[in-house]
Amino acid sequence: MSRALGPILTTASSCCQSSSATHPGRRRTNEDACCADDASGLFVVADGLGGYDGGEIASRIVVETLSEQLADHAPIRARTHPLDDAAFACLQLDHAIRVAHRRICARQSGRIAEMGSTVAALLLGRTYVVIAHVGDSRVYRWRNGRIERMTRDHTFAESGAGSLPLAANGGVPPSPHMLTRALGVDGQSVADGRVEMIEPGDRYLILSDGVLDVLTDEAIEDRARREPIAVLAAALVNASLAAGTRDNVTAVCVELA
Repeated sequence: MSRALGPILTTASSCCQSSSATHPGRRRTNEDACCADDASGLFVVADGLGGYDGGEIASRIVVETLSEQLADHAPIRARTHPLDDAAFACLQLDHAIRVAHRRICARQSGRIAEMGSTVAALLLGRTYVVIAHVGDSRVYRWRNGRIERMTRDHTFAESGAGSLPLAANGGVPPSPHMLTRALGVDGQSVADGRVEMIEPGDRYLILSDGVLDVLTDEAIEDRARREPIAVLAAALVNASLAAGTRDNVTAVCVELA
């Protein structure tokens, strides 16, 4: 792969250190977008979809909207009622995702009328982390040497339906990997969320499907165990490129102090 990685960012604060990396893979454009903001405690990966430049626009809307909506989250982390904080943070993150959905829908027209995006996001609190996602970008947690998936893909394969729906009029049935939820699709934009109490040394990894298509959970766990957090995101992206991924690849990684 001749093209270099996109911006490799490493940041640190008193509570965490993070890194992020992205690459278009074999695609002409990069429809992934991400942010890692230690100051606000917001970490996001968005994977755009739709023809022409629609995916790139949609994922950028997601990241910009969440960053804007949650820019004032930092003071909340200093409060002394962690359970109340977590409940409020859940509402904040859910609201921000809904705003992103509405903004994508408002921009849909012409050649980008079908654009949309996944989102996987963390909002870090004083004693907790809020996890929310729509689509098939994933969040993992590495704790005490073990990796755990914290999200379930919104695809037909993981919908729990047990079988794919029949195709209408004898057409081709949907792919198991087809999304069942995405921002920009009315009625299919509801985020799943959860709150987890944090422990020092926890690592959270947010990955786009360009990584997940070629790296197993075991390979991701191995990287999370061996690599310093400052280079972990780049290591995951580089491993995905070496494994032959054809999609855009993005990783955001954060380690808690």
